[in-house]
Amino acid sequence: MRVAGWIGVVIVSAVGTLACQQAPLPTAREGRMLYGDNGCASCHGDKGYGDGTVAATLEPKPRDFRDVNAFKNGFDVQAIATTIAEGILQHAAPATGTTGAPVHHQQGMPKFPHLSDVERQSLALYVMSLHSQSTSR
Repeated sequence: MRVAGWIGVVIVSAVGTLACQQAPLPTAREGRMLYGDNGCASCHGDKGYGDGTVAATLEPKPRDFRDVNAFKNGFDVQAIATTIAEGILQHAAPATGTTGAPVHHQQGMPKFPHLSDVERQSLALYVMSLHSQSTSR
C-alpha cells in the first residue's frame, strides 16, 4: 500500500511538472531584448523611427514603425513575425561587374531564420509596442 501511495504522488508530481513546462509565450519584454541583441536598432533606430546608425546607407530606407501603412506584409503579430523570418528582398536592376557579367544586388530586410517562432512573435509584439508608444504621445 505504501508503495502504491508513493507511485501516485510521483505520477501527480510528474503531471504537474509537465503542465508547468509549457512552451514560453511571446512577450514584448522578450522582444525588446531580442531587438537589441539582433541589431534591429542599427537599421530601425532605438525607437523604431527608421533612423538607425546605418539607415542613411540603405536603399530602400528601413521602415519607420510609426507608419502602419509601411508594413508590406501587414501589421499583426503573425505578419511581422513572418517578415522577420523571411525578410524582404528588393531587387535592383542588374549591373555589369568588372568581368562584364551581370551583378544582381538584393537589399532590404534580412532574414532572421535562427530565431524561434516564439522569439519572432516576441519581436513582433515589441515592434507593435513601438508604434503604439509613438501614437500615444
